[in-house]
Amino acid sequence: MGFKRVVETKKVERLVYTCDICGLSINGRIQCSLCRRYICSSHAHWHGPGPEDFGVPFCDSCWQAGAAIRAELEALTLATEEKEDALHEAWKRAALDALKGGA
Repeated sequence: MGFKRVVETKKVERLVYTCDICGLSINGRIQCSLCRRYICSSHAHWHGPGPEDFGVPFCDSCWQAGAAIRAELEALTLATEEKEDALHEAWKRAALDALKGGA
């Protein structure tokens, strides 16, 4: 997977990574986070927070398989963020009430 061939340039052999889907030579080593296949940028889908703010990479197959689950995750994340905001507001109100009562 990924290490498909060795290229000889000026009598120096170097390892070339290739996309496991299309066979295109790739400079970086982008791997699907689920199936671990090497993928080129045209086959990479990014989701959520991850290294270098790109997100976590997925290949086409794993991306399509997770469509319904991603929708549930996004709804859950939104609900969690709203609950967290409500808790912060409650904390702020409690702190202000404590300051008013203690003054």
